[in-house]
Amino acid sequence: TTTTTTTTITLIPFQASNTKFKHKWKTIKFTAKFRHPVIMAGPPTSNDATAGALRCKLLSNGQGFRTRFQHWQSESTQTHKKKELATFAVIDAGSYNVGSSQLQAGVATVSENFVDRKWASIKFPKRFKGGKPVVFVTLASSNNDAIALVVRVKAITARGFKVSLQTEEAAAAAAFKPEDVHWVAMDATKEATTFTASSGQTITFSAFRAAVSSVAASVALDSKPKGLVASSTSTIGSDPFSLRLKNKLTASALLYAQEETSADQEAEHTTENIALVTLNW
Repeated sequence: TTTTTTTTITLIPFQASNTKFKHKWKTIKFTAKFRHPVIMAGPPTSNDATAGALRCKLLSNGQGFRTRFQHWQSESTQTHKKKELATFAVIDAGSYNVGSSQLQAGVATVSENFVDRKWASIKFPKRFKGGKPVVFVTLASSNNDAIALVVRVKAITARGFKVSLQTEEAAAAAAFKPEDVHWVAMDATKEATTFTASSGQTITFSAFRAAVSSVAASVALDSKPKGLVASSTSTIGSDPFSLRLKNKLTASALLYAQEETSADQEAEHTTENIALVTLNW
């Protein structure tokens, strides 16, 4: 039985939704006011199993953001034929205490790339008292719009973590233009926690850790959630991959690490650690 902790606090600028999209930009409007919005996204479904990566970018008018599923350059087509579904959440950058969970969000401009073995260090504004948090990252700009990218993560501690941009293996090594990486870090929760968002939504969330590989595996969830965000938190395998979801959310999520195959047709990926947060609203 899952217990729920409800905490009365100042309304948190937050919204959550499930959205369908393909390879063309899909606009998602803000339903709350954000000063410095931070996006949490994915994983997308795999209705069309063509490999690629999710990309977001904020609207210049400050009223929302766009998202699309971008195929790797080596794929035979850049047209994604079937709609995918993913959960998107937005929170204002800052530090929050919600129930027993400490939550922080921010934006980092990153140019370091995996080919050069360079990593950008991101420091949390406040140290996590409970130790190493679960971390979610989202590519949230389109300065390298012609190139699909993923954000690799490593070295998570209570004080920060490291990130690097990675494109497909066959791409020529070159300096990337800086991209915005949105990040959210929170304590793993021992119980579902509820807060009221400024969007008017009542949000219940549960954050935890799991592990996935290229073989789709079932990850148990507390209950059937309305939404799920997941993000890789390790760099055990060096090949580029993105997380995909193979089933409709039930009491479990069927997740796998989908490698790109530009350099070879081998698509097996070793086990990677991931962070997950279930959301109900």
